[in-house]
Amino acid sequence: MKDNLVDEGKHQIDEWLKKTGMKESRLGLLACANPRAVANIRSEGATLKNFRKVLEYIEANPDGE
Repeated sequence: MKDNLVDEGKHQIDEWLKKTGMKESRLGLLACANPRAVANIRSEGATLKNFRKVLEYIEANPDGE
């Protein structure tokens, strides 16, 4: 179990990237037009809006593109 919702979200993103083989910059572009979005999430510099957009994208696309 993760410590909090942010950690759970980061874990979900990492697992999805591993499963799909997609690069984090591509995910950021597709989810919120920001190739640095996932890197910003990892460094805790992302906006909540972009964090949500990335999570919504991976939930809507469980197998990638």
